[in-house]
Amino acid sequence: MKRTELLVAANTLVTKDREDSHGKPEDTFSLIARLWSEYLDHQISEVDVAMLMALLKIARQRGNNSHTDNYIDLAGYAACAAELATGSEQIAEEPRITMTPVPPPPPPPQQQYTPGGFG
Repeated sequence: MKRTELLVAANTLVTKDREDSHGKPEDTFSLIARLWSEYLDHQISEVDVAMLMALLKIARQRGNNSHTDNYIDLAGYAACAAELATGSEQIAEEPRITMTPVPPPPPPPQQQYTPGGFG
């Protein structure tokens, strides 16, 4: 999988697919932070949750480094962590990354056979 494909897939998951099925990531991370903080008796932030989830994906990747879903999720968690850490939460629909197909190069010109060689 090429890096652009991975980032496009992560973008779709974070801004559309997962949000449609699980709600806004910042709300989920906030709830998880409160639950983990209570359980651990130690303050955990929303950014900590995103980074710890990224570490979970890194740990899973150690067991199967060809499973691309872990890389996609890792990129998604990193994007969420950065958004939470910088306070630039997605308020309105942001433009999504789109891949524009690049046409293949034209084939090389065919050489014509003429008596006495190719020309």
